[in-house]
Amino acid sequence: MTEKSFWSRLFDFSFSSFVTLKIIPVLYGLWIAIGVIVALGMLTGGVGIMRFGYGWSGSSFFLSLIWTVGFFFLWVIGGRVWMKTEHVGSGPGRREGA
Repeated sequence: MTEKSFWSRLFDFSFSSFVTLKIIPVLYGLWIAIGVIVALGMLTGGVGIMRFGYGWSGSSFFLSLIWTVGFFFLWVIGGRVWMKTEHVGSGPGRREGA
């Protein structure tokens, strides 16, 4: 049996092959890239607020850094769990309601 291309798997109306297995790594990479962009935006926004709003201090920067890193790790872990459950939850042997 020959290996089907991405496009032939995508438009396979008999559902004999899975396209999800090829898409999940790309979606996970995009998920992480979005998380990095949001985390950098949170960090620079926090630094901007400290600089122009409430005054500059090392402790507020440290708290902003902790918040940003915590957000990023929760974002990545949540995305991984979500994509894994979507991947495991789909398939020909899946029962309804399971």
